[in-house]
Amino acid sequence: MPAVWRLLQMSLLQMKFNRLVLVAVVGSAIAVCAFVLQIKRHAGQKPHPAQHRLLDLTESSASATFVVPEGELFDFVIGVPESADQGSLQGTLVLLRGSKRIYERAFSAENLKPCNWLAEVGLKGYIISWPDGSNELDTVLQPGEAYEVQVSLGERPALPVSLWLTHLRTFRAYQKSRATN
Repeated sequence: MPAVWRLLQMSLLQMKFNRLVLVAVVGSAIAVCAFVLQIKRHAGQKPHPAQHRLLDLTESSASATFVVPEGELFDFVIGVPESADQGSLQGTLVLLRGSKRIYERAFSAENLKPCNWLAEVGLKGYIISWPDGSNELDTVLQPGEAYEVQVSLGERPALPVSLWLTHLRTFRAYQKSRATN
C-alpha cells in the first residue's frame, strides 16, 4: 500500500507542477501577445512637425501673445518668401511670461540657420533660437501656457517677413488635430 500511496502522491505533485507550468506558459504567451500588439499599435507613430505663424513683421518691431501647443523641440523661425534671401536681417527676439523676461536672443544674417521647416507654406525658414545647436526653448516653454514674443529688427524689412513657432507634435496631439479637421 505504501508504494501505491507514493505513486499517488507523485502523480498529484506532477499534476500540480504541470498546472504551474501551464499557467506560466499561458501567462507568458499573453504578456508576449500584449507586448506585440502594443508595438504594432504604436508602429510608425513618430512625432509630426508643426508650425504656427505668430506674427508678421511689416515694421521694425512687433509683438504677439500665443499659447504654447503640446509638443517638443520648439524653435523660433523667421519666414521669408521662397524667391527672397534673408538679406540683412538682424534684431532681437524677447520672450515674456507675464511681465518677466525669460528668454532673449540677438540674431543677425550671419547666425541665422537656414531650414526647410516652412517650405510647406511656401517660405524659406531661418532658425533664430538655435545658433549654438542647443534647444534651450524646451526648458523655457511650457505647453498650455501663454507667452508674449517681441521682435525688434534693425530696420523695417523690405520683404514680407513672419515669425513662426515650430515644434514636433506628439502623435496623440497630431491625431487630435486630424480628427478635428
